[in-house]
Amino acid sequence: MTPRSATSSASIQSLLADMQASVFAARALLTETAAAVDRGEDISARAAALRIVSGRASRETTSAALQICGAYGLTHEMPLERLYREAKFYEVAQGSVELQRVIVGKSVLRAVRRP
Repeated sequence: MTPRSATSSASIQSLLADMQASVFAARALLTETAAAVDRGEDISARAAALRIVSGRASRETTSAALQICGAYGLTHEMPLERLYREAKFYEVAQGSVELQRVIVGKSVLRAVRRP
């Protein structure tokens, strides 16, 4: 399969579209969180949501890139294997996803209970 035919594959294009959408979503939430900081708002729930979204986006994006590149993505010539390991590390280092979900969930419940 030539590089041109590989990139014209519908499944590859689908993976690329999902990767781009994940990155856009994480960046949008980052921008919104930064704007909330500038406004002096409490960002605890936004920061927790950002950790969830960005961690998932980085892991899923590097995983999809590895799928696209196949075994070549695991060679030292390409940084994908290292990027995937780093994405998993940062996902764990940011605090468990379950804890971040608890923080966001409590915030949602507080907002719903307000008259």
